[in-house]
Amino acid sequence: MGTYGSSWAEYRKTRLLALIAPVIFFVSPLVLAPISLRLFDSLTPAFPVAILIMIATAYCEWRFFTWLCPSCSEPFGIFGSTCRNCSLQKWAENGDEASS
Repeated sequence: MGTYGSSWAEYRKTRLLALIAPVIFFVSPLVLAPISLRLFDSLTPAFPVAILIMIATAYCEWRFFTWLCPSCSEPFGIFGSTCRNCSLQKWAENGDEASS
């Protein structure tokens, strides 16, 4: 693995969490509501769990959107294939792969 290999592995994990978290966020009410109704005859106990899931989803998305470039430590930018600041290409193994 090159100089930035561990950073890109962390990026992959962060990206995966950012993709999975909204799915869990939207599916969890379908799971929590029946369980809460069956156990407590009320939806009220499901609200704290739903709030925790909402906070966790927001955190996962924030980490992905603010992921730092391994070269310049500035936000990389999620829509481009290069860093907005130093032009390091996504998945580059070392700093020599910066685009001109």
